Amino acid sequence: SVAMSSVKLYLQQAAASKEQADRDTMWAKAARVGQEGLLDDPTDPELNMLVGKAYSNINHGKEAGEYFSRGIATLEAKRTELGKSGAKLDKKQAGLLDGLIKERYNAALPFRNKGAEAFQEGQRYQREDTPAFADSAKAAFTQAISMFTQAMQVDPTQTDMYPQLAFSYIFSNQKQQGRAVLLGAMAKNPADTLVTKNLALVDVQIAQDLQATDVDGAITYLLQADSLDSNGSYIMDIANMLLERGVNKKNNADLARAESYYMQVLAKFPPTFYVTISGRTDLDESEAQYKNALNNLAESQRHAGKIKEAMGTVENLLYLEPRTVDVWNIHAYCLQELKLTDRLTSDLRVVKALRDGKRADVASSLAAGSPEVKAAVAKYGDPGDAYFYVDASSQKKVVTYFFWKG
Repeated sequence: SVAMSSVKLYLQQAAASKEQADRDTMWAKAARVGQEGLLDDPTDPELNMLVGKAYSNINHGKEAGEYFSRGIATLEAKRTELGKSGAKLDKKQAGLLDGLIKERYNAALPFRNKGAEAFQEGQRYQREDTPAFADSAKAAFTQAISMFTQAMQVDPTQTDMYPQLAFSYIFSNQKQQGRAVLLGAMAKNPADTLVTKNLALVDVQIAQDLQATDVDGAITYLLQADSLDSNGSYIMDIANMLLERGVNKKNNADLARAESYYMQVLAKFPPTFYVTISGRTDLDESEAQYKNALNNLAESQRHAGKIKEAMGTVENLLYLEPRTVDVWNIHAYCLQELKLTDRLTSDLRVVKALRDGKRADVASSLAAGSPEVKAAVAKYGDPGDAYFYVDASSQKKVVTYFFWKG
């Protein structure tokens, strides 16, 4: 067509020109003439590609993307229709489709590269962490948003640039806009794990912002984060929020929800995992979370008045942390509430020994031990630890033996 020939000529003249102003003029003419030509056949793939290329060269990313996408959509629809009868696009059409996809990708690159440069500049200013650089960082991230947005308008299939666009918004304190970008990217490519992990991270940041004023809103975002990344600590974070609010407001509904979430955390481990890691001090992040969940589960049950349940939980925790005074104190509280006074006295002695005592040599302490101690050794074997302190009123040395047995 006449329009096609004119557009190609203008693009050739633009490529040959040495002056930027002349190139801009030729690209603008190509875009205008191509638009007019598309009035007769708006779906012409090749003309759409050329108009898209012209627009991208005059920094009109939105318009460029529309024309590239229209040309691609036309050929993809034709390919689908032909496929119903087992046919394929002819060689020219297939080549044109490949060319459209490549042109769209290449047209997005200049915007994308400028966005990446601005993003990196913003990060450099951020690392300075001084008020003097805050405005510079914001300006750089604003520029990154502009460039990445145009790149995305040209070629929305390049989802690997979406995280940088999203975090440009986030670093500019526009978290919801950043989240919307990542949601759009995930809709286009649900299998992109980088996008889903970054979306989970954004949800966590929004939850942290809400935590002080809107616990329920924060929980909503953490649940969304967990649905995206089940390996995170989001369920534990939710349980901790509910426990804190439940204790502060004496709200049993919150405490019950906290208990449920702690149980979800513990359910990821074998039922007797506390035995497996008992006595270890080198717990990894996952194992430490298990220990904290067990402790906080006992607290949520205790504050909710579920003393028997708390008693069972804390006894598992004692197996895991037999030298921790706070755990023995929780155990003592449960015994007191259950009116098990004999065992309560024993717990209080343990607390006293661990809190005020010093480690004693087990062998020398046993040599001077009472008949009751020797009977305990005969029954349980040698103790693992001995602690001693001097009683303030009697000034006698009190030795407490610990038999670390299941």
